[in-house]
Amino acid sequence: MTKSEYRYRLEAADEFPHDPGSAKNYNESMYLNVFDHAQKVGGWFRARSESC
Repeated sequence: MTKSEYRYRLEAADEFPHDPGSAKNYNESMYLNVFDHAQKVGGWFRARSESC
């Protein structure tokens, strides 16, 4: 499979918090990719949430 053949399908439920179940070390993350084409600079961020 070539890179141009990769396909990803996200379901609406993927955009909301998931049930941690009984995991004591559960955490959930959201990844953000940003890029300014004019300035030719970008960044990658990870926001993490932990259950209490």
